[in-house]
Amino acid sequence: MDPVVTGIRLVVGLAIVVVLIYLTGMALRALQRRRTGTRARPAIELRESLTLGPGRALHLVRVADRFVVVGATSTHITMLAEVDAGSVEGTEHEEEPLQAAPEERRRFDEILDAYTRRFEDDRPRGEDTDEDGQV
Repeated sequence: MDPVVTGIRLVVGLAIVVVLIYLTGMALRALQRRRTGTRARPAIELRESLTLGPGRALHLVRVADRFVVVGATSTHITMLAEVDAGSVEGTEHEEEPLQAAPEERRRFDEILDAYTRRFEDDRPRGEDTDEDGQV
């Protein structure tokens, strides 16, 4: 074969491969935009994490318009509770700067503490309590 024809075929083949890579990138970008929620927010988002020890953590995860508390160990992941979206401040204003004032945003441990306080009165009285209900 003629080296000129081989060179032209090589350049045309390389151009086709580059165009295919570019079109694939555009298609993946369009697919990613379609999969995100309103205002280009992802449908699932990790809001905060609290490490409890080696290999153990609690995570506050936003799934669409709901918030769930997830416990994770090195071997298991378990959904522990669903948290009311109204109790998680700062969720309606996603355009806020990341360094909001402390009084404007509640920390994850504060949200978890408020959530668990709701159940303290419903705790069954066991044998480890005295007559006044004290532990």
